[in-house]
Amino acid sequence: MKSERVKLLYVRFCYRLGAVLDALLAFGLARYVVCGKLIYVGYPPATSETTFMARQAIPLLMGWTFLLIWGDRKPVERRPILLLTALPVVWVGVLFDAFLLIRGNTISSLANSWPPFVVAVLFTVAYVVSGSLDPTA
Repeated sequence: MKSERVKLLYVRFCYRLGAVLDALLAFGLARYVVCGKLIYVGYPPATSETTFMARQAIPLLMGWTFLLIWGDRKPVERRPILLLTALPVVWVGVLFDAFLLIRGNTISSLANSWPPFVVAVLFTVAYVVSGSLDPTA
């Protein structure tokens, strides 16, 4: 019984971590659009192209924030959200970062690439763990 509770806490932690990270990134990009500066070190100054891309990403990040919050309300029943977050969203980003690193892109670095990798692993494990939980508990 105690291990079930620990597993559920871990799954809920992943939902909440994703929601917080998405919200922080959305607000950081909003600041970038408005002020022309991003909190992250080494990010290029705002141009019309980067501002356009940030404006496209902000609503998606906010939508994903609310999706993760919604998933946290019924974490086991809505466990496919964990897989949707891990596979196409985070793992593809990790693979793209690895590709850029291999190609020698100057904006990519290991310092920027390991946090998404950790999040991808956390979400993948949470999806697997949530499969062993009883949805009625």
